[in-house]
Amino acid sequence: GKKTCPLVLNVYGAPAMVDVLAEMHDGGCRTVVFVGYAYGGFKNLEIGSLVVAERSYHFDGLYHAIKIDREAAFPDKALEQKIKDVLEKEKMPYTRGINISVPAVTFQLPHNNQTYLDIKPDTVEMELAACFSRAHDIGMRATGILIISDNRSSGIHNDEKKKLRYEAKQRLMGVLVQHLEELALPPLPTKKLFTIDE
Repeated sequence: GKKTCPLVLNVYGAPAMVDVLAEMHDGGCRTVVFVGYAYGGFKNLEIGSLVVAERSYHFDGLYHAIKIDREAAFPDKALEQKIKDVLEKEKMPYTRGINISVPAVTFQLPHNNQTYLDIKPDTVEMELAACFSRAHDIGMRATGILIISDNRSSGIHNDEKKKLRYEAKQRLMGVLVQHLEELALPPLPTKKLFTIDE
């Protein structure tokens, strides 16, 4: 049968991500591929390059209130592998990376603080840790692909770099749409059914 694939754009911040995933779950969605922009200046990754996040740390402040000891969140391994297979099949180079999710990319501790250096992240953005944690908590599969939008040598306002990251996003979205059938994994077994009314 034919499947519907919702595309949700411009989800800003961890609280919005938590609500959006609840709404998507309520509508029957059980698989999420998060595509977002990220700062890649720790290792000065090229603008427009792809990072498949294998872990995302909760610096977003949100999950500290929900579960105080939740430090990091992880993608669904089966879905993550499918994404890697698709990218490799389409000859789209990517980096396997570690991400930090923060409350706001323009208001945070300096990127060279000791905690960041200890984690050795590849990227920083705002929503991915919440996406992974919320999906896990309500029985959805989720994985994340980050597109580098800026780094130490290029800010987000450079027009040439804007074009690069936009083109990378368009190409990636086209590839994902072409491979939807491969990404349609069976729903996760859950102990307790989540309802949005809770």
